[in-house]
Amino acid sequence: MIKVRPGKSASAFSQCRERFRAICLYRVVREPTADRPGVKLMGVQISSNVPLTRVLWSMSFPDDHARDRLFAWLVHRVDRWEEWGELAARKGARELSELLLELAFDDRPAAMDP
Repeated sequence: MIKVRPGKSASAFSQCRERFRAICLYRVVREPTADRPGVKLMGVQISSNVPLTRVLWSMSFPDDHARDRLFAWLVHRVDRWEEWGELAARKGARELSELLLELAFDDRPAAMDP
């Protein structure tokens, strides 16, 4: 497990983030989608010559706050990124969207139901 201790510099955090990227085949990033705040699931494919990164799934949002809420939810589930990436690669982005919607509602307490 990669750890950054409290009080470490921003460069230490940046180095940690780069090591994490190097070992992950799938990762979630905050990047604009169609000129709007967005979240993307990126996947690394190893071709015969070079590794290629492609977008497997994306979602755009009306504002940064909405994007950041989903991003935080996804980060708390980093242990599932590989499974989600495999699903999106095999069955497509729509299948992953449906799964994420189910999971998001499963995580909500029943008291929030209308």
